[in-house]
Amino acid sequence: MSYAIIECESRKIFKNISIEEVFDEVHIKIPKFKNKKSQKYAKKINKILKKHKVSNVVLSNELMENEVFKNVIYMQNNYIITGNKLYQSLLRKVLEDICSIVEVPLQTVSVAILCNEFSIENLDLVKYISQSVKQVTIMSENKEKFENIALELMSEAGIPLTVLENKTRTSAIGRTNFIINVDYGEEEIKKLIIPKDAIVISVRKKITELRKNFNGIIINDLNIYLGKEIQNFRTLALCEAYVYDYKRRNQENEKKFERSEYKINAYIGNNGIISEEEFKKIGKTFAKKSKNNT
Repeated sequence: MSYAIIECESRKIFKNISIEEVFDEVHIKIPKFKNKKSQKYAKKINKILKKHKVSNVVLSNELMENEVFKNVIYMQNNYIITGNKLYQSLLRKVLEDICSIVEVPLQTVSVAILCNEFSIENLDLVKYISQSVKQVTIMSENKEKFENIALELMSEAGIPLTVLENKTRTSAIGRTNFIINVDYGEEEIKKLIIPKDAIVISVRKKITELRKNFNGIIINDLNIYLGKEIQNFRTLALCEAYVYDYKRRNQENEKKFERSEYKINAYIGNNGIISEEEFKKIGKTFAKKSKNNT
């Protein structure tokens, strides 16, 4: 996949846009500009992308926060790589890594997946996670469609899958170890009975807080080591540009990541990097939940 990596120069002395093409990568640096010139520079970038026949772009953190700039990029049918697709492909690995830290087997934990969108990627995620853990519960507004998948998994592989409506304020997910939030907003999650000592992994939406008695862990991002320290970019987005292929399934993208030189080297919460001690503290409750769910 060819792509462009775009950032602003940190110094104001540069007046021209610089372009460097290396294999499938196009590196573009924009002079530091004021917000009122966002549209102007985005239009210039669109012309450069068209000239180099590139439609996938990775933006620096600064440009990702510029809604006007992003909207103009989108208007030209360009795709901004966020890192969320790779994040979703690595969820099973994330569960496995955390279980290793807390010294609990992956196949003994329970997972709730909050997922409204009924898509090929999400179906593949549900199937892949279900094959690796003890129990999976899906909460979705597309309950009937996911129930068909549940029947399929049970008949083909004997894998149980519980499906609940997202409008149900239920305690059915109150015994789960992990909550994977695929596409719920923060206000939607606050309406649910989230176990106070769960680990919540949010893919597309940043979660800042849950119910008042929540004492668990919220993971909003992964930091990927890319062979060197990276500044001003979301490392997941860069790594997605390097290894992700939308034609591949989650398992295949995960394997390609594992064969690469890149590694997950930190889990990011609301207060920065989450320590092993924090994970182990929550992990003490996992074994108890596994017994109760037996």
